[in-house]
Amino acid sequence: MKRRAALLLPVLLVGWLLTGCAEPVAVPIRVAVPGALDPNRYPRLAVLPFVSAEEELDPEVRHALTQMLRLRLERMEGFIVLGEGVTRSRLRDETIGLKELESREAIQSWGSLLEASALIAGIVHYYTLLQPQQRYVDRYSYELQRYVREVETVFYRSYYLSLELIVYDAKTGEVLYRDTLTNRYDEPQSALGAVWTEVTGTEEVLYELAQQPIRTFVRRLTPHYEYEQRFLAR
Repeated sequence: MKRRAALLLPVLLVGWLLTGCAEPVAVPIRVAVPGALDPNRYPRLAVLPFVSAEEELDPEVRHALTQMLRLRLERMEGFIVLGEGVTRSRLRDETIGLKELESREAIQSWGSLLEASALIAGIVHYYTLLQPQQRYVDRYSYELQRYVREVETVFYRSYYLSLELIVYDAKTGEVLYRDTLTNRYDEPQSALGAVWTEVTGTEEVLYELAQQPIRTFVRRLTPHYEYEQRFLAR
């Protein structure tokens, strides 16, 4: 009898919802999420110099992004992160590029040189795009003594960043975790501003765009909480 009642209860609840007796309400629920990297198995981390998918990205910019990730990783509990000086010294004769990041043998070799249990690499995709957009503007016409709607062309520069971050097992070369995070920023520009941006560069914008993806990636490596939507009957 108890078993029959237990089976009948979900059916009655669904029928109650379908007949409109109860209204489903979306409620954010805090859920525990396990980390992507176990500090007991991979306690020693080393960050490889970032690689750019576009050759024109300055090496100093890639170095700055690598440092941003390393400093974030150093704040994690339970991990030891190899310092920049030691990493650079031990990899000074190594070539690190897109092709090498696909080679298990290369990953194993770097893991041995760095004496690390896991390696983290970053591939940067960054570009800007200047494009016109049309919008309607209401202007007052003294001749017609009323507002007149006109079409105005405004230039926007869009900054796109895609950051692919990969965690490798340093001994086997296997990919343990891979995440691609994106960010974008749009700003209106005059013709003079567009020329000025081309001359001065956009490194500061890139650094700002990289902050959030790097924070998100590091947070996902360790146990954390996220919010999920659950529906409750009201």
